Amino acid sequence: MDTQFISVENLKKYYPIRKSLLRKPQSFLHAVDGVDLFIDEGETLGLVGESGCGKSTLGKCILLLIEPTSGEIIFSGSKITKLKSKELRKLRSQMQIVFQDPFSSLDPRMSVKDIVAEPLRIHKVAKGNEVEKRVLELLSMVGLTEDHLYRYAHEFSGGQRQRIAIARALALNPKFIVLDEPTSSLDVSVQAQVLNMLKSLQHDLKLTYLFISHDLNVIKFMSNRIAVMYLGRVVEVASQKELVKEQLHPYTRALFSAIPIPDPHAARTPTLLKGEPPSPVNLPRGCRFSPRCEFAQPICSASEPELRVVRDRFVACHLAE
Repeated sequence: MDTQFISVENLKKYYPIRKSLLRKPQSFLHAVDGVDLFIDEGETLGLVGESGCGKSTLGKCILLLIEPTSGEIIFSGSKITKLKSKELRKLRSQMQIVFQDPFSSLDPRMSVKDIVAEPLRIHKVAKGNEVEKRVLELLSMVGLTEDHLYRYAHEFSGGQRQRIAIARALALNPKFIVLDEPTSSLDVSVQAQVLNMLKSLQHDLKLTYLFISHDLNVIKFMSNRIAVMYLGRVVEVASQKELVKEQLHPYTRALFSAIPIPDPHAARTPTLLKGEPPSPVNLPRGCRFSPRCEFAQPICSASEPELRVVRDRFVACHLAE
């Protein structure tokens, strides 16, 4: 896993929220604000952060489901940010997504067979009996059977619906899948089954994952490396092992201190962050975490820290050493 399969350089996504009388944008919501990131071939990069930090927007920008405001996305050695629609259509088969809510991501008017077969028909990779054969193969991969072919989404449990969504994502033999909180709406026991299945599929099909979640226990289980986002920017990236052992950014430290401990007698005081996250419309000067950071110094509000190498990881903090 030493090949940079996907690389993101200074990626930004701004949404205009207020316009002048001449309809020109006057202010923007900074959903993703200058992200640099890479994903090695065959690995799982976990992306974690509190709600509203830009995780899902970043994942959709990488897939070009949302057009970035600026920046560069490199997929398998090729720049894809400015691809025309015909070229992008060819690329779609290699990049797929599994959404958080399987019920809203599946068409209630279509049977399971039609849902899973739709990518095959759109990309014209199978026809006739080949379609049903491929659909049965995909359902088998995710633990479903021929009995489920002609049923509809509302007839399934949440875990089964997510398995259907995963089968659809695998239909075109993709190389890269964005998993956007795929287990957050599932019961804990079902979560474990789906996560183990995703790991097994990754091994068998040699897949590369971007796994987005706010659940650090899930992120720890799934990821080779972990990236932490705060208010549109990546603040720390490290291997799963090193980040669990030690967190250098104060925000990462606060996140990990909030993980529940199974032992009710174990003593631990979580780090309580003061105040609320700043508005992504009116960002603070300097480090955007500084208004909530107990270690903040004058330099923190004077200049924004760059993501730089500190020991065994990347950290965006003036005081990381």
